[in-house]
Amino acid sequence: GQDAEICFQAGNYPLTGPVTVQNRGHLRLVGAGPGTRITVDGAETALVFRDCASVQVETLHASANTTGSLAASRQLNGVLTFLN
Repeated sequence: GQDAEICFQAGNYPLTGPVTVQNRGHLRLVGAGPGTRITVDGAETALVFRDCASVQVETLHASANTTGSLAASRQLNGVLTFLN
């Protein structure tokens, strides 16, 4: 997959469910410090990275208000989940 750098300005980035990024190269997500907030409502995972070469996340806040929301999963996931 392709490499990418994604820069988030300060602000709120609310999600209604998990966003999956799949089959990518080297990724870098950069925020503007604690003023950059990615939140997900009704799920335990905001961002799922699957089969990416590498992922680097810097200077942002990510949170979820639920745990154990993925019925097919037999384990808890994090607000940022990394799968191979």
